[in-house]
Amino acid sequence: MLLSTQLVRMIEEHSDELTRAAVADLQTNPKTPSYHALSRAAIHQRVFEVHPNLGQWLMSHFNDRIESLHQLLPASAAKKSCRWWKSPLPAS
Repeated sequence: MLLSTQLVRMIEEHSDELTRAAVADLQTNPKTPSYHALSRAAIHQRVFEVHPNLGQWLMSHFNDRIESLHQLLPASAAKKSCRWWKSPLPAS
């Protein structure tokens, strides 16, 4: 199993503790003053939406990014008249 997969799984499995720690930090950290006025419940709800579903969230954003890159490739390749883009892929 990839290290990144293990890390995501650990974050998902410990989402309760991580969320509590994140909420406490966001409400007291001098670098996050806009969170100080929000209720613990509001911050908790928002943070908790990410932790248990981190793998799914990362993959959906990753897949969206890959898809957008693949949509841009033909246009940019055509502009540059890339020979490798126009040539057929070798048979496997």
